[in-house]
Amino acid sequence: RNTNTSSTTDNLTEGADKSDNRELMKKNITLTRGISLVVGGIIGTGIFITPNYITQSVGAPAPSILMWSVGGLIAAAGGMSFCELGTMFPVSGAEIAYIKRIYG
Repeated sequence: RNTNTSSTTDNLTEGADKSDNRELMKKNITLTRGISLVVGGIIGTGIFITPNYITQSVGAPAPSILMWSVGGLIAAAGGMSFCELGTMFPVSGAEIAYIKRIYG
């Protein structure tokens, strides 16, 4: 028979300090994970819905693929721009923080 009266929650929090919590909430998005998030978001939001409409609008698959490629290059340039801004201004807030910092 267990005579210990402390609960499991007490055992987990006993002796815990702020440094333990910071270790649990440590940011660990690596380059590979970041790229996977962005690519997954792009693929998940449009690639299964819009190709049909684009191909119908242009009339052939080759121009459709060219349009997707150009759009991908534009998206990559935008992503690289945000990466550069993130390294130049390492603050939270993304677009709002960058706009306030650049334009005041």
